[in-house]
Amino acid sequence: MDINTTAAQWAARVDAGPLQAEESAELENWLAAHPQHLGAFARARAVLAHFDDQRLAASAAATVAPRGVTRRWLGASIAAATLCVAIGLSLWRIAPSEQFSSGTGEVKLVPLADGSTVSLNTRTQIDVRFTEQQRTVDLESGEALFRVAHAPERAFVVTVDGTQVKAVGTAFVVRRMAGQAIEILVIEGTVEVQYGTPRQQALLKAASSATFSPPDVLRTALLAQEAVERRLAWREGMIAFNGETLREAAQEFARYSNVNILIEDAAVASRTVTGLFAARDPIGFAEAIALSMDLHVEVYEDSVRLTP
Repeated sequence: MDINTTAAQWAARVDAGPLQAEESAELENWLAAHPQHLGAFARARAVLAHFDDQRLAASAAATVAPRGVTRRWLGASIAAATLCVAIGLSLWRIAPSEQFSSGTGEVKLVPLADGSTVSLNTRTQIDVRFTEQQRTVDLESGEALFRVAHAPERAFVVTVDGTQVKAVGTAFVVRRMAGQAIEILVIEGTVEVQYGTPRQQALLKAASSATFSPPDVLRTALLAQEAVERRLAWREGMIAFNGETLREAAQEFARYSNVNILIEDAAVASRTVTGLFAARDPIGFAEAIALSMDLHVEVYEDSVRLTP
């Protein structure tokens, strides 16, 4: 039985009602057995949810089986829901192009047709194009974490402003912000970066990062595990600072909220900050900074101001 079929069956069983303890353990073991399983399961649940929204599977998958329903009826329900998911997965697999985006302050998990997953940070937009030969994702803006399903015969390539990040069975982050360098962070495995004119390439291994500002050279660095975790804090709705200036912190908070942190005094803006803060709470951040740095804070409807 292939991965997508198994994922579809598990999604249907979860949708049909609460799992027994042994079933939950079996599902957890299956998800942990291979990185591709989690992506396939997430995708199957997303497809089933779509069918539920369209009321195509309403008669096949009840949220909780009513009292007195036989196991035979429940089995038929799961089989029907599995069929709906299988149909949805086949349609998803042949889709030529898809676009996904996240809103302000939103972190979104997107399952892809090959079993890979993409976590979109705030204000991120991607365009996905899959063919029999290659899996391509264009990062239009923002920041995304890619967990790539292993498929050596089909390269997984992320493109951003002419730069290509190529991976097979790995995990990495690509960030593209207006007016800033392209940033790449490798979490697991190895990626190949193709950049510049004339074309050059570099291999990046786990726990390494790279920045590229055309037409400059690629700058790489090895990171401690603690630094990698700080860079990934956004997955939990947090922002981690380690010596950034308040000006830089304000710019980072502006990605997650429509409330701007205003710092007009250059001496204040150049002060540095270290700590972990809730990404969607710029006012709380400003108040904490004001208290620790003996600053004055003024809160308005769409902004918060820090002054000496």
